[in-house]
Amino acid sequence: MKTIDYSAVRYELTEALRNLEVLYESLENHETHFASEVDYWTSSIELIRQCLYGCTKHYEGELNLSMSIKEIKNEISNAYALKYSWLTEVQQNKLRFAWLRLEKSEGHLKK
Repeated sequence: MKTIDYSAVRYELTEALRNLEVLYESLENHETHFASEVDYWTSSIELIRQCLYGCTKHYEGELNLSMSIKEIKNEISNAYALKYSWLTEVQQNKLRFAWLRLEKSEGHLKK
């Protein structure tokens, strides 16, 4: 039987959220399509994170956590490739670090 450290998953999701929130705040015009994407990712990660509160031995919800995280990672990867040229280096790093934190959280779920 595998045991998942849900506190580690929540931690990685929290760090991803922090990076995306800083990225969102750094965008000059919050009315852009990209800003709405970042806001959507933040909301989605927050929802996943909230689902994990109270989990100690196993997750009993209906949301497939790994698939949800993978979906957000894919969206971030696509956005990174498309928006790379006009993001500042700091913004690129925030997006990259958020993706890496999601990768780590997904890894904790697979252990």
